[in-house]
Amino acid sequence: MLHRSRSVPALVPSREHRLLLACARGVLTGERPADADLLDGVDAERLRELAAVHGMAPLLAPFLASLGAGAAPLRAAFRGRFLDDARSGLTLTAELLPTVRGLEARGIPVAAYKGPALALQAYGDASLRLFADLDLLVPPDALDRAVAALQELGFAAQTFGSAGQRRAVIRDGHHLTLTRGPVVLELHWRLSKRVFGFAESLGGVLARRTTVTLRGAAVPVLAPEDHLLALAMHASRGLWATVEGTLAIAVLARSLPDEAWPEVVRRAEAWGCARALRVSLLLAAELFAVPTPAALRSFLRADGATRALVADIAGRTLGEPRTPAWYLRTQMALRGGARQKLAFLLRTFFVTTPSDWSAARPSRGGMALARLKRPLRLLRKFGRRRWL
Repeated sequence: MLHRSRSVPALVPSREHRLLLACARGVLTGERPADADLLDGVDAERLRELAAVHGMAPLLAPFLASLGAGAAPLRAAFRGRFLDDARSGLTLTAELLPTVRGLEARGIPVAAYKGPALALQAYGDASLRLFADLDLLVPPDALDRAVAALQELGFAAQTFGSAGQRRAVIRDGHHLTLTRGPVVLELHWRLSKRVFGFAESLGGVLARRTTVTLRGAAVPVLAPEDHLLALAMHASRGLWATVEGTLAIAVLARSLPDEAWPEVVRRAEAWGCARALRVSLLLAAELFAVPTPAALRSFLRADGATRALVADIAGRTLGEPRTPAWYLRTQMALRGGARQKLAFLLRTFFVTTPSDWSAARPSRGGMALARLKRPLRLLRKFGRRRWL
């Protein structure tokens, strides 16, 4: 667990947050909580709200059951929510295998990640994560073929105002959205938007795929070490807003043998996400009071600035205000040196994202205007006192 600098106040989570963190620690360690007062004063409605926000509701069900009769009132308050979440997750999970098989039958390499793939890989059960869509990764040069294949399977492709608008989204973004009835599928050709500056190499990622078993069949997923880096990148974009997002990273990290870590660290540095990985693992130690992997003690050695950064993010994860200005400052702090900070700042204000293009007129003039409007829009956004 991190030691806070004198300038950083001690983190005092609410009773409901303490229960969620104890649940996460139990998932990591398999230990029953020793705090006999853990349930005292917990507000069921507030716990329901926080469990949904932090993606912890599915994991909370078995945890509360392990606490015995004292947790019965809380379990009763969650019962309907648990069933609804399970039904929603199972509906999406049922679509994963036939969709993957349909792409593979057309010769398209594919890997599932996040969603039910992560639930199976991290927790061994597809019902133990909240997710609203399926995420599939294909090679960039197979993107058009994958979209055509999914349309053959009944999915409706994302529409664009012009071919130029679509090219801009593919250049700057990282996924296209397809739908079939209630099923939402995000088709990825990279792991993050260009604005964040990561440099992942997907050829190796798809070559290293492994499988999880779903309904007796093997489904290709990212290898644990690649999934770990993908999650660290994803969590850093949202500045570790959810407890379950950090927990999943910690679970995958614990699953890796010591001898795997030198290559994981090398790959993280090559992809430009080493700092995101470092903060992810230090944050897990901070939130869940668990030791960091012994093989990473040198990599995770933190200076005062990094300790303060992790402590600040932990506080914001547990309810301290998040503002647009704080988001920008923290994203800057995640970049290592002056050159990296300047590069991120320039990308933030001048590299467009799919949301810029979706709001633009599809004409050449409209797209040029979208580029000009982005810095003005962000100046207004980061000057606000709070998120809208």
